[in-house]
Amino acid sequence: DFILKFLFFNFNTVNATSLYLGPDHGDYGPGDTFIVKVRLDNEGECINVVSADIKFPPELLKGVDFSKGESFLSLWVAEPQIDNEKGLVSFSG
Repeated sequence: DFILKFLFFNFNTVNATSLYLGPDHGDYGPGDTFIVKVRLDNEGECINVVSADIKFPPELLKGVDFSKGESFLSLWVAEPQIDNEKGLVSFSG
């Protein structure tokens, strides 16, 4: 009984984070290439897992590459993937 209470009260899920994409505006034409940075605001909370599915209109945009260069994530549970048919970029770290 003590173990169940300990597990129940000490492991909480915190969803107090916000994901931002930048730049938030720009002028681009057909065939133009631009970089979108994914930023996370943890709102002062400690986090140890990040998972995201970012949707985009596949009839308008095409994902080309995903760079992990300056990421704070050092371990990737699911490597970043781009699915241009579904219009989806997903990753977990």
